[in-house]
Amino acid sequence: MINKNFIIPFLFTPIILAISACGGSDNSSVKAKEQPAEQAKFSLGISDAPIDEADSVFIEIDEITISGSETETTVISEFTNENNEIVATIKINLLDFQGTDQLKIVDEAQGVTMSPGTYSMELLVVDAGSYVLLDNDATEYSIKVPSSRVSV
Repeated sequence: MINKNFIIPFLFTPIILAISACGGSDNSSVKAKEQPAEQAKFSLGISDAPIDEADSVFIEIDEITISGSETETTVISEFTNENNEIVATIKINLLDFQGTDQLKIVDEAQGVTMSPGTYSMELLVVDAGSYVLLDNDATEYSIKVPSSRVSV
């Protein structure tokens, strides 16, 4: 029997959070003096582990809040889709991005910078756009996310 209760935290176990430092000149339109000395460019890629008996696992993200240990909070409400376009919400089939294959939903070119440190992340998920399609079953099974927020 197939368990049709999907709990979102297990789907996001291998989410990849990448903060990379920038050194030297990158010929971007942002001048080095405009970026504080202790800042790093931020990017975020998403991938997931395989799920047995699922044909598709869609998750729709509306916003990401990243909180640091020193009251630094960054809210990301624009994402980079598979066509490198900036969009307000992003819908991802997690089964298209498994293991080391990831979709970069926040690109360094978006200009998000953060101080080096330890962060927690919370995803605001659109419940209506998040569902699972099982093998040999065209029914969309909703992914229930308590309060529409996933903390990672």
